[in-house]
Amino acid sequence: MTEPTQTSFTQVEPEVASIPVLQEIETQKPSKSNGMIILLIGLFVIGIITAIFFYYQYNNLNDKDQPGNSTVEQQVIGLSMASLRVERWRYDRDRIIAEAEKRGMLVNVTDTNDDDGLQISQAENLILQGVDVLIVIAN
Repeated sequence: MTEPTQTSFTQVEPEVASIPVLQEIETQKPSKSNGMIILLIGLFVIGIITAIFFYYQYNNLNDKDQPGNSTVEQQVIGLSMASLRVERWRYDRDRIIAEAEKRGMLVNVTDTNDDDGLQISQAENLILQGVDVLIVIAN
């Protein structure tokens, strides 16, 4: 048999070339002034968005305060009076109506001419109508 032959291998070191790309990247780092400009632009955009948000919030609040744009139903006061023959009760009725109108409310007035049964019936009717407040001036 023949003896195996040995071949010798020589290790070849790869040539390390200087890499100019890394050097170019290191020299192209953004300067600190560019970072400040980006920060200022970001703050400016956030400020504009915040201003727009508060502008629309303010306008929505003002729209709700205007009487024509109100979505709330008008409140109704039921006023059941025993009699309007006495001047004092007419004066009280007029004051209640004036104050209610000043506050944007409606007043539904009933006069029973001193009839207790009629006053009970009219008070029940006002409740069935769904008045928000019922004022009873009994006999």
